[in-house]
Amino acid sequence: MIIQVGKYNVDNEGFAYDKGKRYYMFIFEEFNKNDKTVGNRIFYIDSKSIPKFKTEKEIEEIMKYKNYSRIKIERKNFYKSIDN
Repeated sequence: MIIQVGKYNVDNEGFAYDKGKRYYMFIFEEFNKNDKTVGNRIFYIDSKSIPKFKTEKEIEEIMKYKNYSRIKIERKNFYKSIDN
């Protein structure tokens, strides 16, 4: 299901597994003023429930990490990379 949050489309692609661990796979697609795609980024999110991104700021916190990063949401608005 794709939702729009500001200048981003957020697409939950379901689950991905790595060494038996389940991650939610998200694609973040950024658009510019002319509705042209600026770029896509894929992240694997470790969370107890499906994260609900409601603000651009939340998405931009995730976008700080490199593409294909595995990120753990430890509590609301607190993220850390599992890869580092």
